Amino acid sequence: MGSGSVIDISPGGMRLASDVHIPTSKTVHLFVATSLAGHDLSFTAEVIWMKPAHGQYHYGLDFIGDHQEEVIQALKKHNQIKDKKTPEG
Repeated sequence: MGSGSVIDISPGGMRLASDVHIPTSKTVHLFVATSLAGHDLSFTAEVIWMKPAHGQYHYGLDFIGDHQEEVIQALKKHNQIKDKKTPEG
């Protein structure tokens, strides 16, 4: 069990930063739970790649199962909130 930060998320997967080193020589599945714009998201993902970055590790994860619609809805809500906070000019 460990923690990490979502760097980027899309309907098919995500990029995660963590202090935890996960060996990628074998297939590794992670259970990920996060929140985006008030939407609780949880899914299982497969680690596709890893690279050291800034004293941490960055991981590319592919979601296992269909989470596209729930991620799309969370991203839309996130963008609506972000647009309201951005001053027009």
